[in-house]
Amino acid sequence: MLQYLLPKHILNKFLDDKINNIGLCDKLDKLTILFADIAGFTEYSSKVNPEEVLVMLKNLFVEFDRKCCELNVYKLYTIGDCYVAIGMIDYNNRNPH
Repeated sequence: MLQYLLPKHILNKFLDDKINNIGLCDKLDKLTILFADIAGFTEYSSKVNPEEVLVMLKNLFVEFDRKCCELNVYKLYTIGDCYVAIGMIDYNNRNPH
């Protein structure tokens, strides 16, 4: 699975632009932002070895990534144990202003 730093439609706009005169933003209505943070993570991570923490996070975030692709949700980033993603009701009818 290939991940990009920019949403695919923005990346395509950027790569297709021949005169480098595009805006890299969209106005999005009816947007949902998910902040998924693991309750008790600090306590858990202090009681197990670092390799176990990394394996647990990798397994969890790989599944989140798969669900994002399946449901057409865009992953913004992960930081520590927090996973942040956005989704919108109608991706194809977004307001591109």
